[in-house]
Amino acid sequence: MSDAEAAAGVPRSRYLDVLRGIAILGILPANLPSFALPISNDDPAWVTGGGFHEVLVHQATRLLFDQKFITLFSLLFGAGLWVLRANAEAAGRGFAPRILRRLGFLWGAGVAHAVFLWWGDVLAYYAIFGLLCCWAGGWEPRWLRLLGVILILLPAVMLALAVPVLWIAAPEVAQPPDPILTPDGVVAAVHGSWGDFLSALDRVWDTRFVAEVYRSGSYARIMVVRTVHWAFMGVTVLVYYGWRIAGLFLIGLAWAKEGWLLRPEAHREKFRLLLRAGFVVGMPLQAASCALDAGGWGGTAGAVLAELAQYLGSIGLAAAYAGGVGLLCARPALPRGFGLLAKVGRTAFSNYLLQSVLCTFVFYSYGLGWFGRLDRLELLGVGLAVWGIQLGLTAWWMRHRSMGPLERLWRAVTNGEWTAATKAAKY
Repeated sequence: MSDAEAAAGVPRSRYLDVLRGIAILGILPANLPSFALPISNDDPAWVTGGGFHEVLVHQATRLLFDQKFITLFSLLFGAGLWVLRANAEAAGRGFAPRILRRLGFLWGAGVAHAVFLWWGDVLAYYAIFGLLCCWAGGWEPRWLRLLGVILILLPAVMLALAVPVLWIAAPEVAQPPDPILTPDGVVAAVHGSWGDFLSALDRVWDTRFVAEVYRSGSYARIMVVRTVHWAFMGVTVLVYYGWRIAGLFLIGLAWAKEGWLLRPEAHREKFRLLLRAGFVVGMPLQAASCALDAGGWGGTAGAVLAELAQYLGSIGLAAAYAGGVGLLCARPALPRGFGLLAKVGRTAFSNYLLQSVLCTFVFYSYGLGWFGRLDRLELLGVGLAVWGIQLGLTAWWMRHRSMGPLERLWRAVTNGEWTAATKAAKY
């Protein structure tokens, strides 16, 4: 993007809206097992004993959805940082206070989401890594891309180095029996005194304990377990996924700064390259990851190798998705249904939290209490129902409003319009 274009501000990109809408819908199949099953839900045998359809749905989700749409979100978030910066400069407003207010609000919303709704929140981490990366907006795109690639590859290098070590000598850790894991012990811990419950929190990874808490425990006890799960996930994000998130932020920022990511109609060749290269690299790696995971080959080393293939392959397929959607958006008229997807993208913040509200109502004790009761094929039915509700509510809302309720509040806070923010919160 030229300096003159940046000085004039960045017009809204329908491509980014459509891709963001696809991403918000696409993360649901990947997240459903985390809403509905214990946190150790990578084992497809949790509900049905590993029947064929259970394994098939698990691997299809792994192939097509897992890590792809969170990758797109990270890329889009980085692009959004550049758009915000360019528009602030064009309007003669300071960027620093605006981004601090924007990311501060996002962090607070993410923490509230994790504590009161669902432990799988990523908003708080996006705020942290966004703050670390947004100041690089003045760098040249080539340096942003280079640093982004380096950050993305760091976890892959760690995994690659771990595989031969684990293959040679992977320790087998025997788990001693514990009385709290008996059915009666689980029920007593979940529904007994607070002392009994808190003393059982060191079993927070036990599938029966977690299932009993989410399925029939009180809201307060669910909140405690949820917060513990989110805190532990934070360690994984900071040590492992954080590098990837930050790297994708920087690449998205670089591509938006160059301008071509915002205008696929003027840069079709770049999107064709994304589609072809992403598919050629991503699909074989993803297929290998699914084969290793389904076959259970190589023990711990094989599992790490499967994760390495998944880590790299998901980036490739996400790039292919971005390229394919870009080519469709480059047409003079959007394909049928893309207009609604763009509306979902314009209300992504609201729709992200709506997914958590709907899914926790279905699976937790203060709703239908279906936690751990559905197999993965049935979970897809829940996902379709949630999609239908989201699409219907979004279409209705956007007939009367220009943005979602949380987007309205977020924009008011970002701009420092406290009166408007107060009205938006009441609204």
